[in-house]
Amino acid sequence: AGIVGSLGCAFSTITGNAIHDIKKDHQYGGCESCGIKLHGFVDGIISHNHVYDCEHWGGIWLDWMAQGARVTGNLLHDNSQDLMFEINHGPFLVDHNLLLSGNTVTKVSSCGCYVHNLWTDDISIWPTEGREPPFFKPHSTEIVEWTGINQSDDRYLNNMFVGCNGPAILDENDFTCAAAGNVYLDGAHPSKSEVDPVVAEEMNPGIGLSEETDGWWLEMKSDPDWTKAIERGIVTTELLGKGAVTDAPCEQGDGTPYRLDRDYFGKERSEENPSPGPIELTGETSVRVKVWPKE
Repeated sequence: AGIVGSLGCAFSTITGNAIHDIKKDHQYGGCESCGIKLHGFVDGIISHNHVYDCEHWGGIWLDWMAQGARVTGNLLHDNSQDLMFEINHGPFLVDHNLLLSGNTVTKVSSCGCYVHNLWTDDISIWPTEGREPPFFKPHSTEIVEWTGINQSDDRYLNNMFVGCNGPAILDENDFTCAAAGNVYLDGAHPSKSEVDPVVAEEMNPGIGLSEETDGWWLEMKSDPDWTKAIERGIVTTELLGKGAVTDAPCEQGDGTPYRLDRDYFGKERSEENPSPGPIELTGETSVRVKVWPKE
């Protein structure tokens, strides 16, 4: 594995790393083989990492008790799966990530807040199999209670889903969610829980990621109508609300509220109507940007 921890990783920051070629040849078994694999990642931050070519369990895996965690501004591609959230009560925040493997994001958790991501990955739902992890008092590791997972407590706000199943998979599993401001392209579908999604099933934005001499570049088509079609607001702690199980707000580790007003590069977002996805769009019909390293 690249980086591994179990509870000792609580309150940690993992940032600026390039993690790749994990278990490429499958020489051995086991369930910790991943780019980043953490248990008990309380109030931790995984930010601005490049995670790719990770096999078996994939790129980033938060397993049990990820309460108050944030996964933000990461570039993931060519992994067996980009993200996995297993048996967490949350709330945890997943924002402004490029999820480009075209495989899966596995969700077996409560109160995942997915905001301003670019997804080419299907959402895979696993059963909880009766497992009951603990949740904590906010910003601590003091256990409050051990209890079951509520998979109808997610939020999907201002994401772009491209060529993947999208939150519609929740409907197939009889789960609901809070969803708004998302864009669905190239066959991706919204959940029935979402009102006024932007759906362009025939639109293929032609996402391309290439390694050049100075780094990794992302190219894709864009459409100003994705922003004009509906009005979106800046996503905040108040908007995200509290977890159904923990009754805890989705907030920063020091208890201050989130205000997600900067994009993948740290560029200020439009206050009046921020664009969907991780990169703030300003009306262009095509995008070509260097996404790693960030400069």
